[in-house]
Amino acid sequence: MFTGMASPLQLIFGEDEYLVSSKAKEIVGGLVPAEEQSLGLEIVGGQAESVDAALQAMRRCEEALQTPGFLGGRKVVWFQDVSFLYDNVVGKAEDVKGRASQVAALLKAGLLPGVSFVVTAPKVDKRYAFFKAFKEAGEIHEFAIPEKSHAAEQQAADMLATLLADSGLKMPGAVRVAFLDRSGTDTRQLAGEVEKLAVYLGNRKEVALADVDAVTCPSRNALAWDLADAIGKRELGGALATLDRLLYQKESPIGLVMAL
Repeated sequence: MFTGMASPLQLIFGEDEYLVSSKAKEIVGGLVPAEEQSLGLEIVGGQAESVDAALQAMRRCEEALQTPGFLGGRKVVWFQDVSFLYDNVVGKAEDVKGRASQVAALLKAGLLPGVSFVVTAPKVDKRYAFFKAFKEAGEIHEFAIPEKSHAAEQQAADMLATLLADSGLKMPGAVRVAFLDRSGTDTRQLAGEVEKLAVYLGNRKEVALADVDAVTCPSRNALAWDLADAIGKRELGGALATLDRLLYQKESPIGLVMAL
């Protein structure tokens, strides 16, 4: 739970979309209570596939930041899912970089009393003036997905422990290993699968291996291994069922053939 006085400038970014979204909602809720959000929260969409769309989004941001809250009350501007704060096709355009620098200058000059600015993004280039403005005057929260598999697995194990504690569930060590093997390392999928288990168990709190088998949906990686195992064991029925689920998840047929 978000506690204490938050900085009026909050940058939350990273490839772990679930943690970015959760942290942003926590911070926004701390800055402006839910009962005040109808008037005190303004969301500006930041997904832009063109330079013009990015410039328009930043203009909307500037206008929102320069407009006081209703009757002088608290106001949060949430620049949501910004897709051009790094060196991609749109982000490296000179017009976009220039406009982002203008917004950064506005932040450095100071926001209006009672106004806060929350930004969420999948990626942010730390060399850009936009990032530096938050580093100098605000708070930054980064939720990266580890590149090395063992680090990603450890992070998933730590997240599972937190999710289980929050839901009041108990999962023995061997069951945790099976659950993680089946669910993978994506945080949103882990959270969803734990929630499904909690509903499935009802008043029961200890998760058994049979519960994992009954409820948990395998990740694409887990299913790919299951497919290879079924083919290796010449289990036609299991192989076809696993292949059907992989194709339903829009896995590339050519990629599956190459993997096999």
